[in-house]
Amino acid sequence: MSSILSPSPLREPVPQKASDERAAEPIPMPEPVRLPEREGSAFALGVLQTPRLVRGKTSPRFSLVLLLSRAPAAGEDSIRPLLMSGYLGMELDYRAPATAPGQQPQAQPIFARQAQVSLHATGQPAFAVARLSAPLLRGALHTSLTRDQTLAVLDALNGEPGTQEGGLELKAHIEYRAAAPAAGFTLKLPPDALRQLDVACSLQAVLGNALSPADRAACLSVVGPSGNLDGGPLLETLTRSTARATRGAVGMGAMLAGSKVQTVAATLQPSVRPSATSHLLATQAIRIQQPVATTAATVSTPAVSQVAHYMLPEAVFLRPELMAVSLPILGDLNAPLLSDKTNPSLRWYLPAINLVRPAPNEAPDTSPFLFEFERIGTSESGRPAIRASLRFTLELSRPAAASAALAANTSLTARMIEPVEPSVTLSVPYIDEASGVLKRASCRGVVTRSGNRLLATVELLNDAARTAYGSLSTAGFQSEAARLEVAFQFSGYAPVFNRPQLVLGGKIASAVLVAKSRDDADSILVSSGGREFVVRPASAHLVTQNLTLAGRISTSTAAIALPSKIQYALRSTIRQQSLDAFFSCAELGAFYREKQAAATVSIGCAEAYRLGQASSQTYQEVVALNRPSYRVFRNLRQPGRFLLVPLAYEITRHAPGTPEREYRPALIVYAALDAERPENNRIRFEAMLGPALSPYEVEDLRRRLLLEAASPVLELPNMLAQRTEFSWNLTSTPPVEALTSATPECLHTALATDLASALLLKTLIQNTGLSGAARFILEDGSVVTSALSVHLRRITGPWLQGPVTLQPKGATLQLTNRIEGSMAVKDVYLFSGSAEPVRVPVEATLAPGASLDVAAPGAYTAACADADPLADGSPTFEEVRAMIEEIECNVVFLDVVNYENHGLTRLDIDARLQGVPGVFRVGMDSRRGAVNFLLPLTVYLAARIVEFRLTKVFAGKPDEALPWRAWDMEANSNIVTITSDMIST
Repeated sequence: MSSILSPSPLREPVPQKASDERAAEPIPMPEPVRLPEREGSAFALGVLQTPRLVRGKTSPRFSLVLLLSRAPAAGEDSIRPLLMSGYLGMELDYRAPATAPGQQPQAQPIFARQAQVSLHATGQPAFAVARLSAPLLRGALHTSLTRDQTLAVLDALNGEPGTQEGGLELKAHIEYRAAAPAAGFTLKLPPDALRQLDVACSLQAVLGNALSPADRAACLSVVGPSGNLDGGPLLETLTRSTARATRGAVGMGAMLAGSKVQTVAATLQPSVRPSATSHLLATQAIRIQQPVATTAATVSTPAVSQVAHYMLPEAVFLRPELMAVSLPILGDLNAPLLSDKTNPSLRWYLPAINLVRPAPNEAPDTSPFLFEFERIGTSESGRPAIRASLRFTLELSRPAAASAALAANTSLTARMIEPVEPSVTLSVPYIDEASGVLKRASCRGVVTRSGNRLLATVELLNDAARTAYGSLSTAGFQSEAARLEVAFQFSGYAPVFNRPQLVLGGKIASAVLVAKSRDDADSILVSSGGREFVVRPASAHLVTQNLTLAGRISTSTAAIALPSKIQYALRSTIRQQSLDAFFSCAELGAFYREKQAAATVSIGCAEAYRLGQASSQTYQEVVALNRPSYRVFRNLRQPGRFLLVPLAYEITRHAPGTPEREYRPALIVYAALDAERPENNRIRFEAMLGPALSPYEVEDLRRRLLLEAASPVLELPNMLAQRTEFSWNLTSTPPVEALTSATPECLHTALATDLASALLLKTLIQNTGLSGAARFILEDGSVVTSALSVHLRRITGPWLQGPVTLQPKGATLQLTNRIEGSMAVKDVYLFSGSAEPVRVPVEATLAPGASLDVAAPGAYTAACADADPLADGSPTFEEVRAMIEEIECNVVFLDVVNYENHGLTRLDIDARLQGVPGVFRVGMDSRRGAVNFLLPLTVYLAARIVEFRLTKVFAGKPDEALPWRAWDMEANSNIVTITSDMIST
């Protein structure tokens, strides 16, 4: 994702036709409409008055946790006096049942646009609100409960009217557009009207006597103040802050990805486009060496240069068999020359960056430096409001030290390392008028390149422009000089001294048949769990069960050997250089100009602009631009820049550009093993959380911002925050460790737990999700917050593209669903500048991979689909196509049956893994055999059930196939002993 969230025009704008003029008309506010229910029916417009409680495979999707002040004492027959609080979770369905073929429809069908459900104490505001998926009208509501609310829920479960005042009730608010009535209905509604429907019922009507005794045992939990009356706290909040020293540390383990070994951070990166260097420095860059002062020969006088280097967590580890491209070896980055990986006679050098000063007699319009401002009105304080544009020129050249090194060895050739994504930031000192402390304001510039020159343009407003003028033009204006922070990215090969830990790929869980010479030729040796066992066929001595530990995973020999072959890693590095910027107005006054109505004039040294104090506030909220899913802040120092604060970050998807991962969730599940200390083994769930905003919402915001600025620039808080703090609501069971860090695109979150608790964490992420919060502390000290969610039912993105692509085809647009689940497409919006977009109704469901053509009348510059995932139930990791580590698991079969006693020639064995397609014939050799399975880690953690079928082979009669048998490897090990009782008929 680019640092500037710019649109991708689909067509060039052309003059609007008369038929499009209605798009600019204001959309009337929807009128509350409640249509009467059919007589004798509980349905209104295909919506249930009383929702159903959704059932899972074994019990309703309902949970109630009761927190007690203490454990009940002997003789206490009720826990009600001990109740302190509770936690409620339930999934509700407001859809009317489908009408059987040939029957009269019971309700007018609707296509819900959006809907929400809320839980209230009667006559009180809602204390819990949840969104219902549209148009399915189904969703999960989760909330903490006070003591009184907990008692009211218990009353509702028992079918009692409620002893607490008012009781509890559910309210659903649904918005839809009037559609053509179904057969049997004659409703007269405007064809394009947005309607609202509100339904309400008591919680007792939904829950009353809805749980059987078995359901209550599965869905209700009673917890003491220290856990399940013997454990840790029920709910604790883990808070972690990302300091600069630890940024980018998440996901440094290596993993197999196709033919490459790379860091998890590189694999999770949602976009293939490089991020802005200035945003990387503010978030995930890790400083690798202290700044050093370069020689005066490399710096333009009077600027003083400092250099610092940073590394990024993305790296690709290279094996010798992989051909390397010509790039430098990243050793001492302050050395004058760097060696090439493939060409011994080629050297590389990092460019020296010089700030170009204009000659006093140069023309200002074409000079390398210019400070130009104009008055745009009067501020609320009564002072003139000004807008300034600053131009700086930087030159890339070969350092003197590199030239000297090349002159000393004429057989070498040299090449300059090309800067990638160069960024220039103007750092201006000022005195904070509130505290009197010297601070610095960072103002990002727009950079273009021409040959070996970088042209940086910085725009400023009001006090930011005045303080910049004073620092740039007047000696001693502040105790520190203004600076230009110049940074760029470059790639090279870094020698690998410490072998990377291979966290994904090459995991096995197996028993080994040991080939060993023994006196007893009929014995079978098996090694499992570090122990060796002897089995003798046709004897009463059978192999001991539980040979392997449940959940035992080890790294394969091939995976262990792989890191030893790695010699270099291809990784990205950032070079940052700081240049003092001073252009004396006494000598260069012609380059400080004011645009006036009559002409543009030079101001030279203007005393009026010596304003030494300024407000430290950088961002001001623009309330009129806010929407329910985001807030917008204006940058008070730089015109045209806006901070977009999403109110939620959710699991995002990979953007187009990586065929093997595009449109898949940026979510990885893998096992991180510690060979020396198995108790440190962890299952890790790592995900990238992106803004929970649709492309339509972003494009509509950009349209409205065109009234505020000619070329608005949107930035996210994770791009700019000086410090970010994260907090997660984590349960003590399972024990979860959370680590989150910010990147320019997303928030990188890693959740880890032990192997025994991995299944609980997996279920939690699939069903209820984990929630948290992020606090972004900005440059001026202000704080903005966003909610965090790791939930398989809340997957957003790809950021700025969305899951439904729109491809122009003449006068139509082809809509294609690119994700694994169905999408409910409400409308398509055609944008053209700042005018109201043209809405094209769709109201259709797109299956995965399906396409639909819609008319696209008139001219437009961008088109977006307003669509929501059609989530029905809780998806699994496999269904959302998450990246899951694969485990190689084998099953060993030992045949100890006495064939003579049963008249057998042999036994044939077929095996399959429950839930995994494919049946395999087990090749037996000397009464022993094995079959290998490759299964996802999530399946391995959930259930390892192998099914096998025995076929008795006789010498003089037909073979006899026996029924399939199930074998639980977690309970019984992965060694199956075939005994006589298994073949008895």
